[in-house]
Amino acid sequence: MRNNNIFILLAVLAVATTSCRKETTTKDDSSFDELLKQSMITIRMIESFESQLNGNLKTGQLIEVDSAVWYAEALQNYAYAHPEIAFDDFVRTKTAYTLTVDQNQMATMTAFETMYDQMEADLLAELEQIPSEEKNLRFADVRLDSLLGSTAYISVVRAFGFKFIYGAYEPFQEDDDWYWGTLGQEEFNNPPLGKCDNTMQGVSDGSDELERRLNNPLIEFEQPFRFIPTSIGDPIEFHGLDKFAGRLYAGWNYDEINCLTNDTLTYYLGESHDILHNPTNGIRPLGKHLYDVQIKDYLMFLPNNQGQFYHHYFATYGILTLVPIINE
Repeated sequence: MRNNNIFILLAVLAVATTSCRKETTTKDDSSFDELLKQSMITIRMIESFESQLNGNLKTGQLIEVDSAVWYAEALQNYAYAHPEIAFDDFVRTKTAYTLTVDQNQMATMTAFETMYDQMEADLLAELEQIPSEEKNLRFADVRLDSLLGSTAYISVVRAFGFKFIYGAYEPFQEDDDWYWGTLGQEEFNNPPLGKCDNTMQGVSDGSDELERRLNNPLIEFEQPFRFIPTSIGDPIEFHGLDKFAGRLYAGWNYDEINCLTNDTLTYYLGESHDILHNPTNGIRPLGKHLYDVQIKDYLMFLPNNQGQFYHHYFATYGILTLVPIINE
């Protein structure tokens, strides 16, 4: 019998989430009101800064480099990010920028505007290059990489989703038996190995199928809000070689084309969900929201000429910020 407990649990949670919005439970309403309050503070900060940036009075004004990084990230996500939309596939990019600063690590607003205009142009260009009509930015993560003399070296990691899907965490069907993963898929564009019956080659594999489902959660807000990523943290890495042994795929000396049955993939989906969303039994930071999961296929070489193929996870979290949807 297939293990569908994870999907039953998600359905219950979805009903509970809806109930929290319809009922007058003091604890839940208070929590949501506080989230909305903090979100509105963040949105006012972003909109105020955007007005200042687009105004004519910024000449001579200065901005701290840390604030420049925060606003560059916030502006991109506020204008373009839609992590609430379910996608079938994902692309990630990394682009480098520089910002001139003075001895106090301050930059002029004019210099910031020049840098941000380039970031925005690059974002749109990267989005345009994705061969799909259905595509959106999931998040932009802006980082200060180094500060040398009068130059701040800044990078932006962007995650794009494309090919919309409707409904999420769909169950693995009886014929969803996939090869575990594909070595060199990200680094060398090796085509995915496909299903265990040798169909779907070049289309997907076991780790791709897990990644697609994990990036499309079933639970969502009913209110007229969309949410954007803010205060994005470093991706958290984890795998099944140590503390999560037995919960995630790690094949000791298995064939490179080892097959994972639909029951096995269902188990890994449930365990992955728990690790990603449970702060006590998993890795989710308290107060943070999951925005993106990437699963890479790795091989660990061992001294005895054996090898271990495994799924290596990269999870990106941030603070949940709600933005009211204005009917156009």
